[in-house]
Parts: sequence; C-alpha cells; structure tokens
Amino acid sequence: DLYRVDGDNAYVGDLLATFYQNSNQTVLEIEVREKLRSVDPLSRYLELALAKAYSRVGDEAKLRDSVDRLRKLSSDSPEYEEALLLIEDKNSTP
Repeated sequence: DLYRVDGDNAYVGDLLATFYQNSNQTVLEIEVREKLRSVDPLSRYLELALAKAYSRVGDEAKLRDSVDRLRKLSSDSPEYEEALLLIEDKNSTP
C-alpha cells in the first residue's frame, strides 16, 4: 500500500499528493487524492485538485465525474467554475 489515509494524517496525504504533482507523477498524485476523497468527500479544494489531475492525464470520464461532484457540492463555488473551464478547454482543443 502506497499510503494509508485516515483522518489523523490527511494533511500529510495532501503534502504527498502535492509532491507528486510538482514532480510530474500525476498517476501517484491521483491515487493519494482519491484516498483522501474517501476520508473527506465534501472537500471542494480536493475535488478541484482531482479534476485538474484527471485533466492532465487526459481521463475525460473521471474529469466529468469530478466536475459533477463539484456541481453537487456547490454549483456556485469558484472551484466548480474553475473545473468547468477544464472541460471547456478539453472541448476547444483540437
């Protein structure tokens, strides 16, 4: 197991995911962030980070699912608006 997530070490998990993001290890970043989401499914910050990661690896189905989760959490949030732009960028890129 790469990383065990629980409520006591979610901050460490976020640091690890950010390290993976900054070192272009997006698959590992996604793995950690998905585990964090299981602990904190209401975090718009975390969901936006996942949407961005899905966008970077080209996983459109998971990107759309993530955007939909953000819409359900708060359709008027800046995180949802930013995530929508990720889909629009994918659709406008040839």
